Amino acid sequence: LIPIGYHTYTIGSHRNGTIGMNIMDLEVFLEDGREPDYVSAFLHSGLFYASMALTSGFILLISLFNDKGKLLHDYLTSSGVRVKSDR
Repeated sequence: LIPIGYHTYTIGSHRNGTIGMNIMDLEVFLEDGREPDYVSAFLHSGLFYASMALTSGFILLISLFNDKGKLLHDYLTSSGVRVKSDR
């Protein structure tokens, strides 16, 4: 539960990403243009960890077969990751 709490708090915060994402100048965004709130951040991180647990990491292969590099939890939560300077 600690990793889900960490990701929920950091993605739902005003920086829209984890410490590592901020170092790499990345942020999570919602496709409708809004910034993720804590509810959508919780769904995003919960679905990520659930899909990783159920597929033993094979879920990451989805990103190789689409042009945006999105994973299953990105599609389910209508979100994505972008470079902050690309706003």
